[in-house]
Amino acid sequence: MDRHSARRASSFRFTQLRPTEAPPLSDESVRLLAERLTSQGSAIQRGEVPAGYTYLGQFVAHDLSFDATQAGVATALTTEGMRQARSPSLDLDSLYGKGPQDPRSAPLYRAGGPFLATGRTDPDAHLGPLEDADLPRRVDLPRRDAAREPGYKAVIGDPRNDDNLAVAQTHLAFIRFHNRVVEHETDPDAPVGERLAVARAIVTRHYQWVVWKDLLPRICDPHVLDAVWRDGRTAIDPRAGPGTPGEMPLEFALGVFRVGHSMIRAEYDWNRFVSPSVGELFVHSGRGGELAGGTRLRSSMVADFRRLYDFRDAGRPARDSDVRILARRIDTRIAPELAWLPLGTFDATAAPADDLERNLAFRNLMRARSSRLASGQEMAAFLSDRGLPVGPLSEQQLLSEPNRYPTHLELGLGKPGLAHTPLWIHTLREAELGGFRLAGVGAWLLAETFHRALAGSRISILDPPGWVPHLSGPGQPFKMPHLLLYAADGDAAGLAPPDS
Repeated sequence: MDRHSARRASSFRFTQLRPTEAPPLSDESVRLLAERLTSQGSAIQRGEVPAGYTYLGQFVAHDLSFDATQAGVATALTTEGMRQARSPSLDLDSLYGKGPQDPRSAPLYRAGGPFLATGRTDPDAHLGPLEDADLPRRVDLPRRDAAREPGYKAVIGDPRNDDNLAVAQTHLAFIRFHNRVVEHETDPDAPVGERLAVARAIVTRHYQWVVWKDLLPRICDPHVLDAVWRDGRTAIDPRAGPGTPGEMPLEFALGVFRVGHSMIRAEYDWNRFVSPSVGELFVHSGRGGELAGGTRLRSSMVADFRRLYDFRDAGRPARDSDVRILARRIDTRIAPELAWLPLGTFDATAAPADDLERNLAFRNLMRARSSRLASGQEMAAFLSDRGLPVGPLSEQQLLSEPNRYPTHLELGLGKPGLAHTPLWIHTLREAELGGFRLAGVGAWLLAETFHRALAGSRISILDPPGWVPHLSGPGQPFKMPHLLLYAADGDAAGLAPPDS
């Protein structure tokens, strides 16, 4: 059986490295902690990571994991009862679906492939309609017909990539990257299926390279990443070979990789027309905000990627990187705007009785509690027992004042939480103490989970060994700015809305 057949035959599911043995935080502690995490706006500091990587991380998270369980945030869950609706691999199934031959995925493609579909924007006071500048949308359907899916939502492999405008434009960039690869790297006389397979292999490996070599070193201790790349995995499926379908550890999906929530800014210098708040990025998406009342994105809301990434990383002059918008540092503070999530982002049709259910920190903490997720201290013991050089944070480390920050965890955690700190909080605090990159428990869990995702992908940079990207030119690195430039056909003007 080949790697493709093995993947299609598998069923995707969550797994748990070790359930907690500690008593859960009380309702009151969870409420206090969530409120304190999202009420420290004046203390939030800018970091050193260009802001676009926040939403690249969200795109990657959606590629790896999709908890499709229909349950409230307080409902007790087990791994057997949870639905993992995404392959736990870096295989871009969120982009490609099951291919143009599958009836549900066929609308993702132009006339059966090999090109992926894009959408155009609606004109506004600044610009006329722009082709290939929005996700494809089912604008032919009535907006409020309860019997049919609303027309403003995107036709994409993962509906969550239309939660906010930043991740939607990131998804669009990958569509355009794929289409340029089809155009320049495949034989136009070859059968559609062959062209699609060649393009997907090139796109997927370049994407994996960007994730491991560009995104992860910005948010995780590079020494840990290097050790896992060199020596393999110790704690997560250490004996699984290439092509073996994997499972998604809850400790990663519900804990460690939610650190990106701390990187979200309150506002973005989006392009020369607008500087939206993060709330407005939800409003101008289909799932999070119904496209501000329209059926397509407005032309003036198209991203200027030169402001979200530093294109000097791709050898471009400073003029091609107008403004470096920096993400917030990874720490124990969440943008206050995330205390009030749009209902569409968690599939709610009516406002919850408790407003705190709209608080992102509260939702993270409650889902971890309802899943009996191990604490940071328990995961430190789990990893240490397997020979990894990690230890738990002490009470003093949890409550000290690193970098002159005022401490704000004690009231929320209380004594039980200081002894058994929620893994998400423990991971954020490790980063806060470790130069605002994941360290210790969080770093090892992240690195090993991503390495397992690479090993489980039917297309992988681990197979064949020694693979290196070629789209940036011989001997050059390949980073997200390279990918975006290639998607724009090498024209820096294509990284932003046109001048008129």
